Amino acid sequence: MEILIEKTKNVETAIYEIKDRSISSFWGIKDVNLTSYSILEGTCKICHFCFSGFMYDESKLYKKLRVQTLVIPFSVKDIVVADIPLSICDIINHSPFFEVENKTLFTKGKKELLRCFDFFNKEDYIVPNEVVRIWGDAFHACRFKRIVIGSSVKEMGVNPFMNMVRSSIPIIIESLSDFFSYDDYGGGLYSYNNELVAYLGEEFDPQISEGTKSIRNYAFFGSRARNIWLPRSIKGFDLRKYSPMVDLQFIIPRELKYDYSMLDSHIIDEMSYRYERNRNM
Repeated sequence: MEILIEKTKNVETAIYEIKDRSISSFWGIKDVNLTSYSILEGTCKICHFCFSGFMYDESKLYKKLRVQTLVIPFSVKDIVVADIPLSICDIINHSPFFEVENKTLFTKGKKELLRCFDFFNKEDYIVPNEVVRIWGDAFHACRFKRIVIGSSVKEMGVNPFMNMVRSSIPIIIESLSDFFSYDDYGGGLYSYNNELVAYLGEEFDPQISEGTKSIRNYAFFGSRARNIWLPRSIKGFDLRKYSPMVDLQFIIPRELKYDYSMLDSHIIDEMSYRYERNRNM
């Protein structure tokens, strides 16, 4: 991989990948002091908006960057990760493959919702009727009090609502889609095949709804959940495949007999959990 490091006054501004002596991919902004940035014309693919290395590691730079205006050039045809910085106020798009409306980045025709960057709006957000797919982490850290999922939505990436949950401020999710439903009482967003896509409740120790068959990765990411009571219906789901496990403990119903010896710090049976909790009270 041939790398181009853009510099301004000896400060590394942004990272690009070069192929056949031409710019091919944009790997993200690196200078935390920039207030505006135009991605170089000729760039075909945006791998990241915030530079996080070349192995798709999770970037925390989006919290530190100060860039408020970002320009996407005409040449861009593909976006891999839409990790738009939290400081962004405006995206000026010249690419015929994407469009921006209501501080949201879409593919052309709004078939896919990549990322909403209306981070400080505390009102409602209605997903446009054209949207068929919502990308993972699409509403990262947004503060909407209510999100309406359109009737055309059939697909979602991993937890589009990461880091939206805030103390004592409930989030209302209304789904008009036949492919997703929201449990107002339990705080879970479920797919049509009973998979928990995202937990948006306020509980520290939530009870996952009976009937849940599986849990999608990152379903609890950015929520307050720590001790998760699993239903009996989860029997066919292998918890060893769930990620990330950090700070989570799954409580297994006594009816289920599994060997989770490799996950001792994250798995506990119901009786043991009750015993430990009572002993520590």
